[in-house]
Amino acid sequence: MYSKKLLSTVAFMIILMFVACKQDSAKAIEGTDLEGKWEVFEAYRGKKVTETLNGAYFIFKNNELTVNITGRDVTAPYTLTGTKIEHQTTNKERYEISGFVNDNMMLNTTLSDYDFRFNVKKVEE
Repeated sequence: MYSKKLLSTVAFMIILMFVACKQDSAKAIEGTDLEGKWEVFEAYRGKKVTETLNGAYFIFKNNELTVNITGRDVTAPYTLTGTKIEHQTTNKERYEISGFVNDNMMLNTTLSDYDFRFNVKKVEE
């Protein structure tokens, strides 16, 4: 099971690196690209995989973002500037889109002084 997860992670990373190398010619990410539900299939706290966030989600809908990575839904407007997402909550969480390919996205953020990376896949609601 571990090797299968490692293989899928490596394949995902290779695709993202390939796309990142062509970023200058790629179209900019728009809010409409984000619309829908994105489920976490792999998460890292620091450089270590954490299983506690698998199944968490991000829902982009009508200029609002709902996130449940803390265990409860938090919904607020968001702004997208280039590859930076700012969730207009009390803490103004910020996410950086470090990879975007079709229905896969990689988000980075810092929460409680820990760096997190979320590998998410678009799913049906």
